[in-house]
Amino acid sequence: MAGAWLLARWSPDRIRTVLRLLRAGARGATYAQAYQARSSVVALGPRGVDAGLIDPGGVRRSLATVLLCRLHGTWPTWCTAARTDTQEPRSWVEAGGRPVGEPFPPDRGRVVVRVGPLLPPCV
Repeated sequence: MAGAWLLARWSPDRIRTVLRLLRAGARGATYAQAYQARSSVVALGPRGVDAGLIDPGGVRRSLATVLLCRLHGTWPTWCTAARTDTQEPRSWVEAGGRPVGEPFPPDRGRVVVRVGPLLPPCV
């Protein structure tokens, strides 16, 4: 997604500002909805936003997941942290209070930005 690529180039504060505007009116995403969006983003493969060398911290992947959810009227929680083991930034989405499809434990970094939904999910 071009939007994710553009947003990923900005500072965390600027990304937070844009995401706060975009989440308006969206219901919280369920874990299943966020997982489906993330799976669609990952399915793009090396030409998409999930290429490891292009997106090592998952910033583009997580932003693309959030934007895809928003297109469907939902909003997961977007998080970015400074990893304690490598000092590299790491971004992911959460739904239902847990990371969606992430291979690392969520306690491996200090969360710097968290942008969650304003409305609860429809279940």
